[in-house]
Amino acid sequence: MTASSRFSLACLSPALALSLLGCSFFKDLNADQCEADSDCKRFGAYVCSSDKVCVASEVAMAGSGGTSDGGSGGSTAGSGGMTVAPECESNADCIDANSGAPYICQSGACVSLTLPGQCPFAIAGTDSDPTAYLTQPGGKPIIIGAYVPITVSGPKTHPYTLTYKFALEEFMSGTLGGPGSPHRPIVMVLCQSLQPDLNASVNHLVNTLNVPGILATLPSTDLAAAYDLVTATKHKVFLLGPFEADNGLIIQDEGVGLMWHMLGPTSDLIPAYVPLMGKAEAYMRHILGIEKGTDPTPYAGPLKVAVVNSDLSWSKDLAAGLPAKVKVNGYALSAPENAASYQRFQVAVKDVEAPDVSAVVMKLGPRGSADIIVSLGGPEFMNAILPAIQAKRKADGELGYGPFYILSPNNAFDSTLTMASYYMPDYMSTSVTFTAGVNYASVQNDAIYKSYLAAIQARFPNVTGLESRENLYDAAYYMFYSLAAASFGSADFDGAKVADGMTHLVKPGGVPANVGPALDGTDMFTKVLIALKQGSDVDLVGAMGPPTFNLSTGARQSEGSVWCVNYKASQAPSVKFDAMRLSSTDMSMLELPATGDKFCFPIDAPFK
Repeated sequence: MTASSRFSLACLSPALALSLLGCSFFKDLNADQCEADSDCKRFGAYVCSSDKVCVASEVAMAGSGGTSDGGSGGSTAGSGGMTVAPECESNADCIDANSGAPYICQSGACVSLTLPGQCPFAIAGTDSDPTAYLTQPGGKPIIIGAYVPITVSGPKTHPYTLTYKFALEEFMSGTLGGPGSPHRPIVMVLCQSLQPDLNASVNHLVNTLNVPGILATLPSTDLAAAYDLVTATKHKVFLLGPFEADNGLIIQDEGVGLMWHMLGPTSDLIPAYVPLMGKAEAYMRHILGIEKGTDPTPYAGPLKVAVVNSDLSWSKDLAAGLPAKVKVNGYALSAPENAASYQRFQVAVKDVEAPDVSAVVMKLGPRGSADIIVSLGGPEFMNAILPAIQAKRKADGELGYGPFYILSPNNAFDSTLTMASYYMPDYMSTSVTFTAGVNYASVQNDAIYKSYLAAIQARFPNVTGLESRENLYDAAYYMFYSLAAASFGSADFDGAKVADGMTHLVKPGGVPANVGPALDGTDMFTKVLIALKQGSDVDLVGAMGPPTFNLSTGARQSEGSVWCVNYKASQAPSVKFDAMRLSSTDMSMLELPATGDKFCFPIDAPFK
């Protein structure tokens, strides 16, 4: 129950009701209505005022606006005129009054951290004491929001949720209770990212809880909508997105600096597509040479290429930039010389429950329609397009000769890739040796990542899907330390101060530091907090690597790598990330990450 719904006789909270005159707390306003409080008992919790009128007891007690250990970085202004007796003096009062639920005392009123349906959970303490952060002695909590997938089957166990929970536990333990002296704990309110009601969740986080920051784990369309909703509130809130930026998001925040991204725009990945397209072309020329009987001479005719993207911003950005950069048949894909060899399709998926892929399948299913198909989309390609094309190719007698699929960063995490049943039909089993994809490259010096992964897997044993979530882990730490930097400047702060704190964490030449505990056992948390308190810059290296952020756009400058699928009948299929990387000496070339390593299939020497 929120503070505004606690009073059955009012349509608003007492102070707001009085100021708006929307509904009255007074009863029978005749003169000399009462002489003593006992005369008002017939009205309920009413007392006799100095004007001899029965008034609600909440209204009668004027004076203090109430003490509050409350939460969030922002301040809460009081209202003029008649004041309301405080409903609470501490967060503990509100928690006790609401059966242990996570509540805060905000300006004398109890306010729920959660919002049924949209923000149903809060990480506000330990497993044994779920509200410990709200009641620990010291400074008031700093409350932030975080969007995560919340499902019926596992409402609190999604890998995103567990990653944030682990990072917060680790930070709170390492800082002995949060930044500052006295320590200010950080509390995280979890909101739904799956088909969210952003109006409701943004209103709750920003207008009700006054959060200075949000871990915006949202797809680009929803992130853009959330940004606009936050802006409309006139509150300054720092949004840190763990996912990729896109050109629309960058333009949306241009000159403001309140939205940063842990991954760069997908256009950053195009350099990895260039040599991969070259390898795919050479591979298919060898395969077609076998099919057409020219082996050992590769097929010399023009290859046909199709690009399939969705109507999501990141996909359209990639589809717009890719054709001019990659080459096939000796020319850029978009060059006039490839006019008869290049097709592009866009599938509408935004707000569409069942995307219509029939036009794509009809055009690309028949034998010889495309030798290389580039997916720049998502599950609509893996679930509906690829299997349908493979089935049609089998019917046409082409099975075993392509097409070659170059899959997207989104496809890399599609669950179908690691399901043996996906490859059970014979027309699907051959696709493994004709499939490679591009994704954001992981850091080559992965000591921080390995340390974090081992720790989180020990914390949550037998939980799958915790791997490759370092973008969320890093995002949490950049947010925590940005909040700390803002709190050192002022007890009350907004998102602009948090964003400024972020700029002090990404400075080359700053105090060297890393997210999480120090690998050498020293006190990393104190080291970073002291540097920020002294106004020093920090070079905060994450599990993803150095903080290569563009300070103008807030987007991380990213590099791509190539992934593939390992699958044999004797073992479960798995995605091999970073199977090839851009050469450190020649960025136009791909190379295996280590001597003796192998790609998932002989892409440079096709089988016969």
